Amino acid sequence: MVVVRIGKRDLEHMSKVKREDIENFFDVIGIEIKREDDDYWDLELYPDRPDLYSIFGLSRSLRIYYLNEGRRYRVKASNIKIMVDGSVKNVRPFIGGAVVRNLNLDDSLIAYIMDMQEKLHLSIGRDRKKIAIGIHDLDRVKPPFTYRAVRGDEVSFVPLGMDMEMTPEEILKKHPKGIEYAHILSNSSLYPLILDSEGNVLSFPPIINGILTQIKEDTKNIFIDVTGTDLFTVINAINIITTNLAEIGEEILSVNADYGTFSLLLPDLKRERMSISRNEIKELVGESIPYNAISRALRSMGYSISKNADGFRVGIPPYRVDVMHNVDIIEDIIKSYGYGRIRLSMPLRFSMGGESRAEILKERLRKIMVGLGFMEVVNLTFTSPERNFKKFDLEESYSPTIMNPVVEDQRIYRTWLFPMLMETLENNRHRSLPQKIFEIGRVYRGFETFHLGAVSEESDSSFTKVKGTVERIVSSLGFNFSVDESGLPFLIQGRQSRIMIDGKDSGFFGEVHPSILERFNLGNPVTMLEIYMDILYPEIFEDRLKF
Repeated sequence: MVVVRIGKRDLEHMSKVKREDIENFFDVIGIEIKREDDDYWDLELYPDRPDLYSIFGLSRSLRIYYLNEGRRYRVKASNIKIMVDGSVKNVRPFIGGAVVRNLNLDDSLIAYIMDMQEKLHLSIGRDRKKIAIGIHDLDRVKPPFTYRAVRGDEVSFVPLGMDMEMTPEEILKKHPKGIEYAHILSNSSLYPLILDSEGNVLSFPPIINGILTQIKEDTKNIFIDVTGTDLFTVINAINIITTNLAEIGEEILSVNADYGTFSLLLPDLKRERMSISRNEIKELVGESIPYNAISRALRSMGYSISKNADGFRVGIPPYRVDVMHNVDIIEDIIKSYGYGRIRLSMPLRFSMGGESRAEILKERLRKIMVGLGFMEVVNLTFTSPERNFKKFDLEESYSPTIMNPVVEDQRIYRTWLFPMLMETLENNRHRSLPQKIFEIGRVYRGFETFHLGAVSEESDSSFTKVKGTVERIVSSLGFNFSVDESGLPFLIQGRQSRIMIDGKDSGFFGEVHPSILERFNLGNPVTMLEIYMDILYPEIFEDRLKF
């Protein structure tokens, strides 16, 4: 949950809505007043509405709900470019930008802008790991901009909060923000910078901006940059920030990020459209809602609508990045219409629910692994051929592929758990040892199934130790196993084995090869195991899903 502090008079003034109605709107949307005094509300918001993490988004939603003051955002073309250098590909590969012009700022609005930035960093930015946001005074720099990675001692500039020039290397060691976020760049020898055409540094993402572009009361035009590791989130963040700042600005200008092989023109504020039928609404709500009531509810939540054969064609506001399915739209209809107006009724059907056999097995495995001192992690199901095969010296084999992935690093269905577990160790290598983690996750091995995978990084990790772990797991499940010779390239020869259960290859374990440890910047021995649950429990996987 995200807590946002909002001045009561500020929100009344910006929204043009009475305080009593504002608090009623909080109930409609599901915003909890965590604390309040005469001057402020501390509002607790659900993570699915990042567009409301600021006074700008809240005042917009209030005006739409009570005053029907919705707007369509017009984006004017500009000649502002960001030239993306190939050096950032393995550091922080994505960037997008936008401009909002003709703002009238004061200290209060600047504080709200900074708070919005930090709340987005903490939530959708995953504390700056996934995305980081820069907000700059455009008039103090000269486009086009360049986004490139440099050596730690190659460039110096004055960062925010300092009065002397510092190199990226010095910032990470001496600046409070550098010390706090240095771990995000700890696996890179290069550091990303955004520079203008005269070599002035705007930002060292995701750490700190330069003091040159600090926004002040006399700032009229703002340049927004968002950098990150996930392109989809970069685009969403640009849309949220731009539309929020447009509430206090006069016009939005596009920025073209030129990657060489493709260009990214942002912000993209066109409304995506979905069709929704009245039968869908009735099926989910349990009763028919009049057409006019549905229409009013949708408009009060910021949607544009037109009627089609069996329902509505709905235009989604560009800042509503949480709307992914018709169910999300129907939820907004019910919120505006009022849960209290829906009649209570008994279900038409009676059924008994229960855990599936697969979920019962997963819970049993969790208890075993926790009892052995391991901590559970959950990783993404999709990855890339480089991360799944090449990094482990394996030949690429078939795996379902996304034809138009938003992110290149997530374009194939993973075939095993070990690569992601190693990445988790790498991302947490600044933490103390031992690190013992496991995952029970879906993989594709000719069909969709799930494995149990585990890694252990300890100073005394050994083949004998991991074999004992495998014995405890298998015996706890009621099986006996034997070992067979294995020649996997990512494990040390002579210190690895196949797990054989009833004569069937059921997994493998061993000590990770030093060359693999080096690729993941790990300085201690690591052992691993991976067990195929479909071999042990074929009856659970009778309906094998294939792609």
